Amino acid sequence: MRVSCRTKGFLRQYFFGFAALAAAVILWVGVPQSYGQSADSSKKQLELNSNLFAWAKKGDVQKVNAWISQGADVNGRDSDGTPPLMHAALRGHKEVVLSLLHGGAEVDLSDGNGVTALMQASWAGNVEILRILLSNGADLNLRNTDKWPSLKKAGATPLMAAAMNGNLDTAAILIANGASLDEQDDDGQTALVMATRGGHVQMVKLLIRNKANTELRDKYGRTALTIAVQQGDSRVAMALLKGGADREASDINHWNAQQYAWCLGREEILRAMNRQP
Repeated sequence: MRVSCRTKGFLRQYFFGFAALAAAVILWVGVPQSYGQSADSSKKQLELNSNLFAWAKKGDVQKVNAWISQGADVNGRDSDGTPPLMHAALRGHKEVVLSLLHGGAEVDLSDGNGVTALMQASWAGNVEILRILLSNGADLNLRNTDKWPSLKKAGATPLMAAAMNGNLDTAAILIANGASLDEQDDDGQTALVMATRGGHVQMVKLLIRNKANTELRDKYGRTALTIAVQQGDSRVAMALLKGGADREASDINHWNAQQYAWCLGREEILRAMNRQP
């Protein structure tokens, strides 16, 4: 029997159409199973990580180890972008910090604000945690990228975190390990300026003894001495003057520390200034 060209064309279209339909059915049947497996896997990983975060905060090293052995991600982040190492460091859970590092936690892994575990330990003043992190290669001159609840400043280093809280021991360790004293945050503030703003006179003296630059200015052109005068903090002002701070360094308003002291009636500071050569 002869088959016309029209019939052949119809048969070809029918065959290819049927093949395409069959492929579509196979793909449609296969996709939900693959998607379901992937969704189940992601859900399980989230559950593992969530448990690791919870026990890292509580400081239960046995539970932390158990969840790590089950596959929890030591470099995962919670809903705030915070890895478990940072939670443990902030709360001073030494054994958990060691366990996480042994399990592969990245020592300088930061949260969404660029804050690291070393910054948290410096802020909290935890010497033991600080030493562990440094011995594991933590970078002591990293700067955070955005404001975070503790510092409320962007561009801050671990030394600045210690200076703001007046944590002398942690600051001394950071300096001894090579921390830069004169880094400035996004507002131009140094560790010395932050210690001054916090009224931490012993921190101010520590930084000056280690040759911190007293003349660096913030975004308003103020030196640490000008800030101390404005705050009326005579103890910090005197420490700065003894450290060689320039009382005639002017800010963006062309006022210097001595003029502020006179205008604001800081008599004790003025007397100290007059005693300086």
